[in-house]
Amino acid sequence: MSDQDLRDLLQERVADLTTADLAATALVETAWRDATRVRTRRRTTAVASAAAAVLAVAGVVAITGDRSAEDPGGGPATSVPSPSGGSPAVPEAPTATRMDDYRGAAVWEAPPAEAELDLPRWTEPSLPEVLDLGTASPGLPGTPVRGLLTEDWRVFALSATGTVTELDVSRLDPVSDEGGNRLNPVSAHSLSPDGARVLFIQESSLEVLDLATGRWQTIDTPDWLAEGARWVTTDEIWVPDALGSRGAGTSYGLDGTVSQAHVRWLELDFGEENEGGSGVVATSRDRVAQTMFLAGPVDGTGVSNPEAVVVRTGARVDILTMWPLATATRQKGCCEVLGFLDADTVMFASKSTEGYRLLAWSVGTEDVYLVSRLAGPGALVAWSPAG
Repeated sequence: MSDQDLRDLLQERVADLTTADLAATALVETAWRDATRVRTRRRTTAVASAAAAVLAVAGVVAITGDRSAEDPGGGPATSVPSPSGGSPAVPEAPTATRMDDYRGAAVWEAPPAEAELDLPRWTEPSLPEVLDLGTASPGLPGTPVRGLLTEDWRVFALSATGTVTELDVSRLDPVSDEGGNRLNPVSAHSLSPDGARVLFIQESSLEVLDLATGRWQTIDTPDWLAEGARWVTTDEIWVPDALGSRGAGTSYGLDGTVSQAHVRWLELDFGEENEGGSGVVATSRDRVAQTMFLAGPVDGTGVSNPEAVVVRTGARVDILTMWPLATATRQKGCCEVLGFLDADTVMFASKSTEGYRLLAWSVGTEDVYLVSRLAGPGALVAWSPAG
């Protein structure tokens, strides 16, 4: 067939196309160009969805004709790389980076806050992927709760099924410490071990709410000391004789009994120069975890007092540091340990300019997970493995 014969044949074929044929072809070409401009997120589920969309568009193009040699818009041809094997490559999720040891402890650097939404998801029934306090309904949870959340002095209960309920705390007075600094009436120790009651701090008392019945109980305490209150059992609360006391105090039973009690609270000790731990000491089998500020830099970074999740298992210590502080995305006090999700996985908060997230670390490994994130302001204050 001559060149002229070929041109005549093509002209005849184009002349046979209807307006609908041309419109459909143009629509396919527009969809192809738009699809190639979509930014594929690194999260596994999003990658799978995007891959399916690209394959669907590619199938339509294969039926209507090969358009790879020409872009009707005048731009360069767009190509979609296809790795050998026919399946699109899945981007690797962010992981913790192994650093030099610190005083004999294995150190890992957590992924930066900007990468947290790309972490693989840890599925926890009590913690939906997004916690939206704006959807909470007022009332009582009716079941034991796993966590307490606060937002602008409002208090929310998170049930074992992931439901969020706003508690009526209108009977509480504003509370301050002895120096006049405003205090949150909810502390990391407010939730009872069985998730059935909440203690609220007042300047000269404790107010205890039964989450099933809505019944309140007042326990009078010496001025300013309720701030240090902790549950000893499911129906007994300990208040220190002095703030900062490591054992001496008074035990208040919900049945009205009062007695002197010396309680040795577990704290994670890691080196004489350590700045000390903060918040909750979480335990799981033979593991103890707490948030700490390390006394010195790791790996020659020069970062002063980096905040870290420190986990001791017998004689072994593993550390997950929360760098980089220098970017100001995270500030000190960003990363409180909340508890263990299982024997090997510790959950902690990540507060930064990127938002408030709940993360989990498989202790001693590079694996860090996104458990949940809050939509808008707020924070998870207390967490209980019960419920």
